[in-house]
Amino acid sequence: MKITSNSLQWSLFKILSNLSLSIFLLLFIAFISTLGTIIEQDKPLQFYQQNYSEASSISKILSWKTIVFLGIDHLYSTWWFILLLIIFSMSLISCTISRQIPILRLARKWQFFTKPNQLSYLNLKLYAKNQKMNKINNILLFQKYYVFQRQNHGYAYKGLIGRVAPITVHISIILILIGAIIGKTEGFVVQEFVPQGETFHLQNIIKSGQFSYIPQDIIGKVEKFYITYNKDDSISNFFSDIYLFNSNNKQISHKVIFVNQPFRFNSLVIYQTDWDIIGIRIKFLNEKILQLSANSIFIDNNHFWITKISNPININQNFSLLISDLSGQIYVFDSQGKLDQIVQIQDNLSMYSRSFSITDVICRTGLQIKSDPGIPIVYLGFAMLIVSTLLSYVSYSQFWFVQLNNQVYFGGNTNRALLNFEKDFIKIVKLIIKV
Repeated sequence: MKITSNSLQWSLFKILSNLSLSIFLLLFIAFISTLGTIIEQDKPLQFYQQNYSEASSISKILSWKTIVFLGIDHLYSTWWFILLLIIFSMSLISCTISRQIPILRLARKWQFFTKPNQLSYLNLKLYAKNQKMNKINNILLFQKYYVFQRQNHGYAYKGLIGRVAPITVHISIILILIGAIIGKTEGFVVQEFVPQGETFHLQNIIKSGQFSYIPQDIIGKVEKFYITYNKDDSISNFFSDIYLFNSNNKQISHKVIFVNQPFRFNSLVIYQTDWDIIGIRIKFLNEKILQLSANSIFIDNNHFWITKISNPININQNFSLLISDLSGQIYVFDSQGKLDQIVQIQDNLSMYSRSFSITDVICRTGLQIKSDPGIPIVYLGFAMLIVSTLLSYVSYSQFWFVQLNNQVYFGGNTNRALLNFEKDFIKIVKLIIKV
């Protein structure tokens, strides 16, 4: 028997449109995503060898070799996880085409019952004597039903948007998945530490997608970096004044950024992440300026920066400058490690018969530059998902009536909130009888 391509496509379509398969894929993706939150992502190989070594207890379940082999160390950008998302998207599309759209089409059709016994299959049934058809139409229209009538029988419905909601849910999930795939394959993350007054390019790439493009015609400059403090001298926030230039050195954008307030330019987002002190500048009486590097140290979990200055006459003699922040206060320690004095920037200082002043503390700012072109699609998908979830609570209600001799038979059906619909159904029938 010859198998045609059409029959294979139809078989594949039936498999993908299986509701059980969609639910299984959703649960499996959720499980894999949970695993990705437990296992640290995008760490160096040494990290996994140390924390998931054969000696650790977790290695009995998942060793570092398995993590690296399966790509769980960068789970969300692995080819098999992206393929899993694509298959799930195709399953949702197939379910929408084969199930949800036909249900919507059926809901829009006029479904007339011409005989009273046909109403016996409905959830609710009542009948009344000596009723006119035109009264029924007016009351149903007043109750916001769409009414259709043929001779001695009629049909009405409302809440059709509740039938549209499942289709919108599927579309929104598909958009979220598409946005996630685009973000992982076309996005990138760049980390830069830039001294105040210096320029930077997008060079220190932390991670990038297979199809990402990192623009090299944009030049950034950190014009100024500063910190604001609370009354108790703790850090309130830190700021970077950033300018962007094109390849012709023409300014194209400018913004002062701080934590939780990034710089957005086209597809780039620049975040303020960290800061550091890298040195100090000293000015001598002869106008000579000396720039010294500063080393980072921790004392009782407090962060300090220190630099040592030697006596040019006796190299065995030196003193230290200790900096705790950018407030301008600097601690001076002698060669024995004892606190000698506390000075401010621009104050005159004399050590070993040499006079000088500390003119500046050189700092650098930590910037994270990200590009994720899939974010607008993901946001759109979540917005649609929220709206469609609310719309899914709208009940799709149907109302039938059939006149036979001097009696009118009523029937009703709904897809949710049966008790509420029963109250409305009885209310409508009572209104018809009273009129």
